[in-house]
Amino acid sequence: DRRGQAAFRPPAPVRPAPVKPEARRLSFSEQRELDGMEDAILAAEAAVSELEALLNDPNFYTTRAAEAPETVKNLESARAKVARLYARWEELTSRI
Repeated sequence: DRRGQAAFRPPAPVRPAPVKPEARRLSFSEQRELDGMEDAILAAEAAVSELEALLNDPNFYTTRAAEAPETVKNLESARAKVARLYARWEELTSRI
């Protein structure tokens, strides 16, 4: 009689739950860095705004034209700093 054999099915293999890497919490120094990040970003953005305003002032080029290349370099550096700060902020906030 095959009815008994047809009803028997071996148990499905048990798959272990995927192991998720434990989320690493922020260290004390990283938390302090994150706490001060907003102020640092605001200060860096203010520096960018000041340099942009200076370079957009027509009088700057008539009175201090020799400083223009250095000021442009400083502006690029300030923009890069803002980008780095935002990237670090995203990194830190993704772990909380």
